[in-house]
Amino acid sequence: MFLEGIKLFCFGASYSVALASEAAGGLVSAKWRRTLSLGFALAGVAAQTIYLGHRALLAKICPLTTSYDSLLVLSWVLAVTYLSLHWYYPRVTVGLFALPLILGLIFLAAFLGDTGRRVLEGWARIWGPIHGLLLAVGAVAVFVGFVAGVMYLVQRYRLKAKHLPNELVDLPSLELLERINLQGITLAFPLLTVGLVIGLLLALEQRHADPNIRLLDPKVIFGFLAWLAFAFLLKVRSKPEYRGRKVALFTIMGFCLMLFTMVGVDLLMPSWHRAVTGSGEKEVGAKKGTGTFCRNGPEGAPHPGAPGYPSPIWPPATEDVS
Repeated sequence: MFLEGIKLFCFGASYSVALASEAAGGLVSAKWRRTLSLGFALAGVAAQTIYLGHRALLAKICPLTTSYDSLLVLSWVLAVTYLSLHWYYPRVTVGLFALPLILGLIFLAAFLGDTGRRVLEGWARIWGPIHGLLLAVGAVAVFVGFVAGVMYLVQRYRLKAKHLPNELVDLPSLELLERINLQGITLAFPLLTVGLVIGLLLALEQRHADPNIRLLDPKVIFGFLAWLAFAFLLKVRSKPEYRGRKVALFTIMGFCLMLFTMVGVDLLMPSWHRAVTGSGEKEVGAKKGTGTFCRNGPEGAPHPGAPGYPSPIWPPATEDVS
Protein backbone atom coordinates (compact mmCIF):
# COMPACT_ATOMS: atom_id res chain seq x y z
CA MET A 1 0.00 0.00 0.00
CA PHE A 2 2.92 2.35 0.78
CA LEU A 3 4.47 1.77 -2.66
CA GLU A 4 1.02 2.25 -4.21
CA GLY A 5 0.81 5.68 -2.59
CA ILE A 6 4.29 6.59 -3.82
CA LYS A 7 3.32 5.73 -7.39
CA LEU A 8 0.14 7.78 -7.17
CA PHE A 9 2.13 10.60 -5.62
CA CYS A 10 4.59 10.62 -8.56
CA PHE A 11 2.13 11.47 -11.31
CA GLY A 12 -0.18 13.36 -8.96
CA ALA A 13 2.69 15.67 -8.01
CA SER A 14 3.62 16.14 -11.68
CA TYR A 15 0.09 17.25 -12.55
CA SER A 16 0.05 19.53 -9.48
CA VAL A 17 3.23 21.30 -10.63
CA ALA A 18 1.75 21.61 -14.14
CA LEU A 19 -1.34 23.25 -12.62
CA ALA A 20 0.79 25.59 -10.52
CA SER A 21 2.72 26.55 -13.66
CA GLU A 22 -0.51 27.34 -15.50
CA ALA A 23 -1.66 29.53 -12.60
CA ALA A 24 1.68 31.30 -12.12
CA GLY A 25 0.41 34.41 -13.89
CA GLY A 26 2.85 37.30 -13.90
CA LEU A 27 5.39 35.43 -11.76
CA VAL A 28 6.70 33.51 -14.78
CA SER A 29 6.88 34.50 -18.43
CA ALA A 30 4.28 32.98 -20.74
CA LYS A 31 6.92 30.94 -22.59
CA TRP A 32 8.34 29.40 -19.40
CA ARG A 33 4.88 28.85 -17.96
CA ARG A 34 3.75 26.85 -20.98
CA THR A 35 7.03 24.93 -21.13
CA LEU A 36 6.82 23.95 -17.45
CA SER A 37 3.17 22.95 -17.61
CA LEU A 38 3.71 20.89 -20.77
CA GLY A 39 6.87 19.24 -19.40
CA PHE A 40 5.42 18.24 -16.02
CA ALA A 41 2.15 17.10 -17.57
CA LEU A 42 4.14 14.93 -20.00
CA ALA A 43 6.15 13.48 -17.10
CA GLY A 44 2.91 12.73 -15.24
CA VAL A 45 1.37 10.99 -18.26
CA ALA A 46 4.54 8.92 -18.76
CA ALA A 47 4.61 7.80 -15.10
CA GLN A 48 0.90 7.01 -15.12
CA THR A 49 1.21 5.08 -18.39
CA ILE A 50 3.95 2.87 -16.92
CA TYR A 51 1.93 2.34 -13.75
CA LEU A 52 -1.28 1.36 -15.56
CA GLY A 53 0.63 -0.79 -18.04
CA HIS A 54 2.26 -2.68 -15.18
CA ARG A 55 -1.13 -3.28 -13.54
CA ALA A 56 -2.58 -4.50 -16.85
CA LEU A 57 0.29 -6.97 -17.31
CA LEU A 58 -0.14 -8.32 -13.78
CA ALA A 59 -3.91 -8.70 -14.15
CA LYS A 60 -3.64 -9.89 -17.80
CA ILE A 61 -6.68 -7.75 -18.60
CA CYS A 62 -7.53 -4.11 -19.33
CA PRO A 63 -7.48 -2.27 -15.95
CA LEU A 64 -11.15 -1.28 -15.95
CA THR A 65 -12.69 -3.86 -13.59
CA THR A 66 -12.59 -1.79 -10.38
CA SER A 67 -13.50 1.77 -9.43
CA TYR A 68 -9.85 2.35 -8.53
CA ASP A 69 -8.60 1.30 -11.96
CA SER A 70 -11.44 3.02 -13.83
CA LEU A 71 -10.77 6.37 -12.14
CA LEU A 72 -7.05 6.15 -12.90
CA VAL A 73 -7.65 5.16 -16.53
CA LEU A 74 -10.15 7.99 -16.92
CA SER A 75 -7.74 10.52 -15.39
CA TRP A 76 -4.98 9.19 -17.69
CA VAL A 77 -7.11 9.60 -20.84
CA LEU A 78 -8.11 13.09 -19.71
CA ALA A 79 -4.44 13.95 -19.15
CA VAL A 80 -3.56 12.72 -22.66
CA THR A 81 -6.43 14.82 -24.03
CA TYR A 82 -5.15 17.84 -22.12
CA LEU A 83 -1.64 17.28 -23.50
CA SER A 84 -2.99 17.12 -27.05
CA LEU A 85 -4.95 20.36 -26.62
CA HIS A 86 -1.95 22.00 -24.97
CA TRP A 87 0.31 20.97 -27.86
CA TYR A 88 -1.98 22.05 -30.70
CA TYR A 89 -3.37 25.17 -28.99
CA PRO A 90 -0.47 26.41 -26.82
CA ARG A 91 -1.96 29.86 -26.31
CA VAL A 92 -5.30 28.59 -25.01
CA THR A 93 -5.55 28.23 -21.23
CA VAL A 94 -6.82 24.67 -20.80
CA GLY A 95 -4.90 23.48 -17.74
CA LEU A 96 -6.70 25.75 -15.28
CA PHE A 97 -9.94 23.97 -16.19
CA ALA A 98 -8.73 20.41 -16.94
CA LEU A 99 -5.97 19.70 -14.40
CA PRO A 100 -8.11 20.22 -11.24
CA LEU A 101 -10.52 17.54 -12.47
CA ILE A 102 -7.66 15.16 -13.34
CA LEU A 103 -6.18 15.62 -9.87
CA GLY A 104 -9.63 15.15 -8.33
CA LEU A 105 -10.05 11.76 -10.04
CA ILE A 106 -6.61 10.63 -8.82
CA PHE A 107 -7.49 11.76 -5.29
CA LEU A 108 -10.76 9.80 -5.43
CA ALA A 109 -8.88 6.70 -6.61
CA ALA A 110 -6.46 7.06 -3.69
CA PHE A 111 -9.42 7.54 -1.32
CA LEU A 112 -11.16 4.38 -2.55
CA GLY A 113 -7.92 2.40 -2.50
CA ASP A 114 -6.87 -0.65 -4.47
CA THR A 115 -9.12 -3.54 -3.42
CA GLY A 116 -7.44 -6.21 -5.54
CA ARG A 117 -7.70 -7.42 -9.09
CA ARG A 118 -10.69 -9.16 -10.64
CA VAL A 119 -10.85 -12.34 -12.67
CA LEU A 120 -13.49 -12.10 -15.39
CA GLU A 121 -14.91 -15.29 -16.85
CA GLY A 122 -17.11 -16.21 -19.77
CA TRP A 123 -18.70 -13.41 -21.77
CA ALA A 124 -17.73 -10.90 -19.10
CA ARG A 125 -14.04 -11.43 -19.86
CA ILE A 126 -14.54 -10.01 -23.37
CA TRP A 127 -17.52 -7.70 -23.04
CA GLY A 128 -16.86 -6.43 -19.52
CA PRO A 129 -13.73 -4.43 -20.48
CA ILE A 130 -15.44 -3.28 -23.71
CA HIS A 131 -18.36 -2.02 -21.63
CA GLY A 132 -15.96 -0.14 -19.35
CA LEU A 133 -13.84 1.19 -22.21
CA LEU A 134 -16.82 2.59 -24.12
CA LEU A 135 -18.09 4.35 -21.01
CA ALA A 136 -14.59 5.71 -20.28
CA VAL A 137 -14.12 7.11 -23.82
CA GLY A 138 -17.64 8.51 -23.72
CA ALA A 139 -16.83 10.15 -20.39
CA VAL A 140 -13.75 11.76 -21.97
CA ALA A 141 -15.90 13.22 -24.76
CA VAL A 142 -18.29 14.57 -22.12
CA PHE A 143 -15.27 15.97 -20.27
CA VAL A 144 -14.23 17.89 -23.41
CA GLY A 145 -17.76 19.29 -23.66
CA PHE A 146 -17.71 20.12 -19.94
CA VAL A 147 -14.41 22.03 -20.14
CA ALA A 148 -15.64 23.88 -23.25
CA GLY A 149 -18.87 24.72 -21.41
CA VAL A 150 -17.04 26.12 -18.37
CA MET A 151 -14.70 28.12 -20.62
CA TYR A 152 -17.74 29.40 -22.53
CA LEU A 153 -19.35 30.72 -19.34
CA VAL A 154 -16.08 32.35 -18.22
CA GLN A 155 -15.49 33.96 -21.62
CA ARG A 156 -19.10 35.12 -21.80
CA TYR A 157 -18.81 36.77 -18.38
CA ARG A 158 -15.53 38.47 -19.34
CA LEU A 159 -17.02 39.87 -22.53
CA LYS A 160 -20.17 41.11 -20.79
CA ALA A 161 -18.09 42.73 -18.05
CA LYS A 162 -15.82 44.19 -20.76
CA HIS A 163 -12.68 42.79 -19.15
CA LEU A 164 -9.52 43.31 -21.16
CA PRO A 165 -7.76 40.17 -22.45
CA ASN A 166 -4.97 39.04 -20.14
CA GLU A 167 -2.08 36.65 -20.46
CA LEU A 168 -3.20 34.39 -17.59
CA VAL A 169 -6.54 33.34 -19.09
CA ASP A 170 -6.47 33.23 -22.89
CA LEU A 171 -9.71 31.70 -24.18
CA PRO A 172 -11.09 30.96 -27.68
CA SER A 173 -14.13 32.69 -29.14
CA LEU A 174 -17.63 31.88 -27.90
CA GLU A 175 -18.52 30.37 -31.29
CA LEU A 176 -15.59 27.93 -31.19
CA LEU A 177 -16.28 26.94 -27.57
CA GLU A 178 -19.94 26.30 -28.35
CA ARG A 179 -18.98 24.15 -31.33
CA ILE A 180 -16.50 22.10 -29.25
CA ASN A 181 -19.13 21.67 -26.56
CA LEU A 182 -21.70 20.28 -28.99
CA GLN A 183 -19.15 18.08 -30.78
CA GLY A 184 -18.12 16.53 -27.46
CA ILE A 185 -21.72 15.64 -26.60
CA THR A 186 -22.40 14.38 -30.14
CA LEU A 187 -19.42 12.00 -29.90
CA ALA A 188 -20.18 10.92 -26.33
CA PHE A 189 -23.82 9.97 -26.84
CA PRO A 190 -23.38 6.89 -29.10
CA LEU A 191 -20.44 5.65 -27.01
CA LEU A 192 -22.43 5.92 -23.79
CA THR A 193 -25.45 4.33 -25.46
CA VAL A 194 -23.56 1.25 -26.66
CA GLY A 195 -21.70 0.98 -23.34
CA LEU A 196 -24.95 1.07 -21.35
CA VAL A 197 -26.63 -1.48 -23.64
CA ILE A 198 -23.70 -3.91 -23.25
CA GLY A 199 -23.83 -3.46 -19.47
CA LEU A 200 -27.57 -4.15 -19.38
CA LEU A 201 -27.19 -7.27 -21.54
CA LEU A 202 -24.42 -8.59 -19.28
CA ALA A 203 -26.56 -7.89 -16.22
CA LEU A 204 -29.54 -9.70 -17.76
CA GLU A 205 -27.34 -12.67 -18.66
CA GLN A 206 -25.97 -12.90 -15.11
CA ARG A 207 -29.33 -12.19 -13.46
CA HIS A 208 -30.48 -15.75 -14.16
CA ALA A 209 -27.61 -17.02 -12.03
CA ASP A 210 -27.87 -14.44 -9.23
CA PRO A 211 -31.13 -12.78 -8.09
CA ASN A 212 -29.14 -10.05 -6.28
CA ILE A 213 -28.57 -8.35 -9.62
CA ARG A 214 -31.36 -5.79 -10.06
CA LEU A 215 -31.95 -3.59 -13.07
CA LEU A 216 -33.41 -0.90 -10.77
CA ASP A 217 -29.98 -0.43 -9.21
CA PRO A 218 -28.91 3.12 -8.21
CA LYS A 219 -25.96 3.03 -10.61
CA VAL A 220 -28.17 1.89 -13.48
CA ILE A 221 -30.84 4.49 -12.66
CA PHE A 222 -28.42 7.42 -12.46
CA GLY A 223 -26.60 6.20 -15.57
CA PHE A 224 -29.91 6.22 -17.44
CA LEU A 225 -30.69 9.73 -16.12
CA ALA A 226 -27.30 10.96 -17.40
CA TRP A 227 -28.03 9.33 -20.77
CA LEU A 228 -31.41 11.11 -20.90
CA ALA A 229 -29.71 14.44 -20.13
CA PHE A 230 -27.35 14.05 -23.09
CA ALA A 231 -30.20 12.85 -25.33
CA PHE A 232 -32.07 16.03 -24.42
CA LEU A 233 -29.01 18.13 -25.27
CA LEU A 234 -28.73 16.51 -28.70
CA LYS A 235 -32.42 17.11 -29.36
CA VAL A 236 -32.45 20.83 -28.49
CA ARG A 237 -28.97 21.80 -29.71
CA SER A 238 -30.32 23.26 -32.96
CA LYS A 239 -33.02 25.38 -31.29
CA PRO A 240 -31.99 29.05 -30.94
CA GLU A 241 -33.46 29.39 -27.44
CA TYR A 242 -31.16 26.64 -26.13
CA ARG A 243 -27.95 27.79 -27.79
CA GLY A 244 -24.96 29.19 -25.93
CA ARG A 245 -25.30 29.61 -22.18
CA LYS A 246 -28.14 27.11 -21.68
CA VAL A 247 -26.34 24.34 -23.56
CA ALA A 248 -23.17 25.01 -21.55
CA LEU A 249 -25.11 24.83 -18.26
CA PHE A 250 -26.90 21.62 -19.29
CA THR A 251 -23.55 20.07 -20.29
CA ILE A 252 -22.04 20.93 -16.91
CA MET A 253 -25.04 19.45 -15.08
CA GLY A 254 -24.91 16.32 -17.26
CA PHE A 255 -21.21 15.89 -16.55
CA CYS A 256 -21.78 16.25 -12.79
CA LEU A 257 -24.56 13.65 -12.97
CA MET A 258 -22.30 11.27 -14.89
CA LEU A 259 -19.46 11.79 -12.39
CA PHE A 260 -21.83 11.08 -9.51
CA THR A 261 -22.94 7.90 -11.28
CA MET A 262 -19.34 6.74 -11.64
CA VAL A 263 -18.11 7.62 -8.15
CA GLY A 264 -20.81 8.96 -5.85
CA VAL A 265 -23.13 5.96 -6.10
CA ASP A 266 -20.34 3.60 -4.98
CA LEU A 267 -19.64 5.78 -1.96
CA LEU A 268 -23.16 6.74 -0.86
CA MET A 269 -25.67 4.14 -2.02
CA PRO A 270 -26.15 0.37 -1.78
CA SER A 271 -25.47 -1.11 -5.20
CA TRP A 272 -24.58 -4.52 -6.55
CA HIS A 273 -22.07 -2.65 -8.70
CA ARG A 274 -20.15 -2.13 -5.47
CA ALA A 275 -19.49 -5.85 -5.40
CA VAL A 276 -18.48 -5.62 -9.04
CA THR A 277 -16.05 -2.78 -8.46
CA GLY A 278 -14.82 -4.11 -5.19
CA SER A 279 -15.60 -1.06 -3.06
CA GLY A 280 -17.78 -3.13 -0.79
CA GLU A 281 -15.80 -6.36 -0.64
CA LYS A 282 -14.58 -7.76 2.63
CA GLU A 283 -12.11 -10.50 3.34
CA VAL A 284 -13.38 -12.70 6.17
CA GLY A 285 -11.30 -15.34 7.88
CA ALA A 286 -9.27 -16.00 4.77
CA LYS A 287 -6.13 -18.02 4.94
CA LYS A 288 -3.43 -16.87 2.62
CA GLY A 289 -3.06 -19.16 -0.33
CA THR A 290 -6.44 -20.89 0.12
CA GLY A 291 -8.52 -18.48 -1.91
CA THR A 292 -11.31 -18.74 0.67
CA PHE A 293 -13.14 -15.42 0.70
CA CYS A 294 -16.60 -14.24 1.76
CA ARG A 295 -17.92 -11.30 -0.23
CA ASN A 296 -20.09 -8.85 1.68
CA GLY A 297 -21.20 -11.58 4.03
CA PRO A 298 -21.04 -12.21 7.79
CA GLU A 299 -18.25 -14.20 9.30
CA GLY A 300 -18.82 -17.90 8.92
CA ALA A 301 -20.69 -17.54 5.63
CA PRO A 302 -19.92 -20.24 3.06
CA HIS A 303 -17.04 -19.54 0.74
CA PRO A 304 -17.01 -20.00 -3.05
CA GLY A 305 -17.24 -23.67 -3.84
CA ALA A 306 -18.89 -24.64 -0.56
CA PRO A 307 -22.29 -26.39 -0.61
CA GLY A 308 -25.13 -23.93 -0.91
CA TYR A 309 -22.94 -21.02 -1.98
CA PRO A 310 -24.89 -18.91 -4.53
CA SER A 311 -23.64 -18.06 -7.99
CA PRO A 312 -21.20 -15.12 -7.90
CA ILE A 313 -22.21 -11.59 -8.79
CA TRP A 314 -20.89 -10.50 -12.18
CA PRO A 315 -18.04 -10.28 -12.76
CA PRO A 316 -16.68 -13.23 -10.77
CA ALA A 317 -13.92 -11.86 -8.58
CA THR A 318 -10.97 -13.15 -6.66
CA GLU A 319 -8.52 -11.25 -4.52
CA ASP A 320 -4.85 -11.33 -5.36
CA VAL A 321 -3.38 -13.11 -2.34
CA SER A 322 -0.15 -14.29 -3.86
